[in-house]
Amino acid sequence: MLADRLAGCARVIVSADHGQIRVSEERRHFLAPGDGVIATLQAPPSGEPRNPVFHVKEDSHGAFAAAFRARFGATWALLTVDEAAYLGLYGDEPLHPETRRRLGDFAGI
Repeated sequence: MLADRLAGCARVIVSADHGQIRVSEERRHFLAPGDGVIATLQAPPSGEPRNPVFHVKEDSHGAFAAAFRARFGATWALLTVDEAAYLGLYGDEPLHPETRRRLGDFAGI
C-alpha cells in the first residue's frame, strides 16, 4: 500500500536482520584455528549462525565438503550456492553477480 501511494516518487526497501536469532549453546559449533575445515577456507565462515556461508580456497572444494560432512553431516546439510539457488532458497530470480560473490561457495543449513 505504501509503495502504491508513493506512485514512483521513492523506492521502498524491505530488509530483515536474520543474524539476531539466539542459538542455544548445545546447537553451536565452532571451528578453531588449525581445524581441518578452517584450513580449506579463504576467510572465516560468514552469514548467520543457523545458515553459515563458506568461501573455500580454489583447489579445496572437495576437501572442504568431505571434512565438513564428516564432522557435521549428521546435523547439517551442505549445499553449493548453485544448488541452493536452484532449489529457490534465495528466491525465484537468478542471483545477481554481487550477491553470488558474497554467498561464497557453500551454504550450511
